[in-house]
Amino acid sequence: MRQPNYTHVHYAWAVIKHGSVAAAARKLHLAPQTISGQIKLLETQLGCPLFERRGKQLVPTDGGRLLAYYAETIFSSGEEFLAALRGVASPGGASIKVGVSEVVPKTVTWQVLAPLFEREPSYQITCHEGTLQYLIDELASNRLDLVLASSTAPPSGRGKTFNHLLGECGIGFFAAPTLSRRLARNFPESLDHAPMLMTTDRSPNRNVLEAWLESAGLTPKIVGEFDDSALLKTFARQGVGAFAAPLAVANEICKQYGVRQFGVADGLKARFYAITTSRLVRHPAIALLTEHARANLFR
Repeated sequence: MRQPNYTHVHYAWAVIKHGSVAAAARKLHLAPQTISGQIKLLETQLGCPLFERRGKQLVPTDGGRLLAYYAETIFSSGEEFLAALRGVASPGGASIKVGVSEVVPKTVTWQVLAPLFEREPSYQITCHEGTLQYLIDELASNRLDLVLASSTAPPSGRGKTFNHLLGECGIGFFAAPTLSRRLARNFPESLDHAPMLMTTDRSPNRNVLEAWLESAGLTPKIVGEFDDSALLKTFARQGVGAFAAPLAVANEICKQYGVRQFGVADGLKARFYAITTSRLVRHPAIALLTEHARANLFR
């Protein structure tokens, strides 16, 4: 059998994907007759029907469903390639659009993306922050190349997403020097009724931390809740409360905010993910930051 005409395969896939010849024609800006004619040529070449009529509906046959399965991989990969190529060939150098979940600490975001600035020439990076669901919708609409998150992607009706674990690390407790010295004594029992700064319940890490505290029989006094992790640490610098943060960026947190680590949550882990629309990491910038995070940041 000769290699099929992939333009014809694309037309058939579009009909299956959009539900009808008319809908596919509108999407592809072609006449319905053109699509129908090319599909008939493809069926002749393949030697099997791809569609059958059931009343007013055009339904894919077994051959049509098989075509759709492989066409999804073929053309999705093609779209990924063009998106990556546009980034590499963009004026002024390679570029990448990154969505950052609002609950990912700013220090973690910097550490993950830092290798892109060390490359010569460096990548041009555009960062958008928002809720994870919003960012996943943007990713599925090809307005982002990557989403950084502290949890896996929620289900989305706009397309498939894949979670690539960048790594995991322990969770430490931090506070301004005077408070950290007091809480370091008899840790972790010292956390009971101690002033604590927490992320809001919009963060999945909040539930994990609360479960750990509850299992240890500890009830800290929550004196502040924050969506923005940088704002939380700014308050902590003033000595109003302790907070929990990933140990992978402990040095940066202590240096930037003038706090000290006074304990580690035994058995508690923070995980970070790169979420993409491809099962394999193909974009060169995403491959670079993924390899660096796994080999260095979360080793």
